[in-house]
Amino acid sequence: MVRFIDMIRRDQGDHNDTPDKRYYAPVEEAPVQDKSGHHISKERASVYHDLLMAARSLIIKAHEKREINEEDVFPAVTAVVDIFIKDVYNDLLLLSYAYSKNDYLVAHIANVLILAVGFGRSIGLGRDELLKIGACALCHDLGMVEHSVLVNRKKDLSAAERKKVQHHSTRSADLAKAAVSEDLRTVIKEVHERENGRGAPEGLEKHEITAWAKIIAICDVYEALTHPRVYRPFYNPHQALRKIIDMKKDGLFDEICVKKFIEFLAVYPVGTLVRLNTGETAMVIRANTEYVTKPVIKILVNADGDVPDEQRIIDLAHNSLVHIECPLERGQEHEVVTVLEPRGEPAVVM
Repeated sequence: MVRFIDMIRRDQGDHNDTPDKRYYAPVEEAPVQDKSGHHISKERASVYHDLLMAARSLIIKAHEKREINEEDVFPAVTAVVDIFIKDVYNDLLLLSYAYSKNDYLVAHIANVLILAVGFGRSIGLGRDELLKIGACALCHDLGMVEHSVLVNRKKDLSAAERKKVQHHSTRSADLAKAAVSEDLRTVIKEVHERENGRGAPEGLEKHEITAWAKIIAICDVYEALTHPRVYRPFYNPHQALRKIIDMKKDGLFDEICVKKFIEFLAVYPVGTLVRLNTGETAMVIRANTEYVTKPVIKILVNADGDVPDEQRIIDLAHNSLVHIECPLERGQEHEVVTVLEPRGEPAVVM
């Protein structure tokens, strides 16, 4: 069978920005148990913590104009890749959606790496390829450190500010020059290019864009959509996928890439809040690749509207009495507000 990677392969204003002081703050340990008692693997929590530390370290080096080398990038990437080699659906996907630190850029970089490696593994990439795509994902937004005021302020970018930050991916590639090869720097540079030629920095189209850049691009946008920003609410995972489908229709994303990404995340991606036929509200904590409409869920709110005293996890693929009726829309999510926040303190499941 022809792999997806072969199918799509070729044949923020005027600011002197400095990074937020939080970049220099210690990274808090990722929790190994959520509010309802659900356990996260200590190994996975530790890997996620180390990944956040690596992302923050890279940002600090970029700000201080110190050289970024292989040792700054590949240990964290290797740890993530090794987990996905064992299991394409694991706690890192849940952590990447449900838990992150206060500043956007550090968590965004870490979470995009997780999504890109998971997506790559789901389409059959081998370990060496996953290491390379992971390195690109970890470095893809380092150039945004020069625009950190724009990243963290409480309003969207103006047209002039958007134009100013359009070339940050070129800067990201430059910052990674001592860490990755020239081919990988090309991938980093092209992450924000789009199929219809309306991306940046060069306005490349379709087959002019490297396949790995397309993979990271869709992960980058999905993560950004599901990540709350100070100037807009977040999209839940189900809504974010629909938004990406709309973007594909508008010519922004490769059609095959979108199809495979949806297959990777399944109909109800990890983190989706759903209403069950029992009247309960649950969160998807794991996909079932063979039963895309029957994920593993955790009950958050019972039929009486209360948080259950004991944890209940149900594998819908092996329970014929319980099924999903529909995902919750944004307006309905106030019903589970105490366990709903997908990031921050407290997070949805942390």
